[in-house]
Amino acid sequence: MLKSYNPSTGLLLSEPLIEPWEDIASKIAKAAADGLYWSSLSLDCRCRMLLKLADKLEQETPYFATLIASTMGKPITAAASEVAKSCFAIRH
Repeated sequence: MLKSYNPSTGLLLSEPLIEPWEDIASKIAKAAADGLYWSSLSLDCRCRMLLKLADKLEQETPYFATLIASTMGKPITAAASEVAKSCFAIRH
């Protein structure tokens, strides 16, 4: 069993389940199909979707900053900066 710990506190965060190979293989196949679908979309469509993603990330900054801080041991302000940098990168 895998275990994920907060590196700052040592607190156990989760114990992710290890999936059977068949489930992993089907998810890899789905990801490949999704990649083909993504590549079939126009550049304009993909840009619009990515801009919506940046907006959503920005709206959910407290959630993602908390997640980053707890899993990577970063201060919450540094984690929030990571989210902001990601939004900037998506938009530019």
